This record gives sequence, C-alpha cells and structure tokens, in this order.
Amino acid sequence: MSFLKINYEEAGGGEFEIIAEGEYEVIVADAEIAESKSGYPMLKLTLTVRNDVSQPHRKQKLWDYLVASEKAAFKFQQVGKAVGLPNGKDFKTLEEYRNAILYKAVKVKVVHEESEYQGEKRKQARIKNYSLAIVEYSSPSAKDPFDVSTDTDATNFLRSEE
Repeated sequence: MSFLKINYEEAGGGEFEIIAEGEYEVIVADAEIAESKSGYPMLKLTLTVRNDVSQPHRKQKLWDYLVASEKAAFKFQQVGKAVGLPNGKDFKTLEEYRNAILYKAVKVKVVHEESEYQGEKRKQARIKNYSLAIVEYSSPSAKDPFDVSTDTDATNFLRSEE
C-alpha cells in the first residue's frame, strides 16, 4: 500500500477565495516570534475562522503581524484587550505575551486592500481591528483548537455539519 498516488484531477487550480469583508470569530492558532524587516521583534499571527460559530469561511486562515515598534505597538494592546488579558498585566517577554494570547478567541474586522506583488495588483484580506469574541470558546488551552478527538460536544457538532 502506498502513501500517495498523484492524481492531477484532484490537484485543483491553487486559487483561494479571499475572505469577504466583515466581522469574524477567530482563534489565535499560532503566534510565531520573529523579527520585522526594520529589526523590531514581532509576532506573526495565524488566525483560524472558528468552525463552532455559524459564519462563512469557517476553518480558513488569516494572517497578521504584531510589530513591537512605537508606531504599531497599539496592536499588542488591542489583541490583549480582545483576548481578555487583565488591564495593567505586565509581560516580561514577548514569549510570555505570546503564550497568553495563543489559542484564544477574538473577533476581527476584515477589510480588503489592494497590493502589488511582482508587478501584479491583487486584493488581499487585512485585519483592521480586534475585539472581544461574542461566542465563548471552551478549550483555550488545546494544542490544536480544532482537535475534537476528546471533545464529545464538538465531535457531535462536526458530525451534524456533515
């Protein structure tokens, strides 16, 4: 038995539908510590549109960057408030902040903007702001926010979606 048999008909065109403008409940699925092009510490966020909330684009990804520069530091505050971190909470390191927001639910407002890449203009989804999630998320400490192998309520929900 082989691992994979290549079938060109199943390959698809590689085109992804852009997430429509609007507000979405998402999970902070990953937060990678990196350095910006300008040399500032930053977090590369991967946000996943929640599949336990009735909304379009469930399980699709969005990306954002939190850069620790004076001009962009407000985003750290916005995300912290949106995930419910206590006002006045002091974080000693970027890693400590990262761990506090990882796998938390937030609401984001998505807007479209045009950008140019290699001479080609294209529309992309951008996160305009973060706010408190409306629907409570019950497993913020899970390593995989969509792993329902031990969650019978979530498993039953997913089965009802099929």
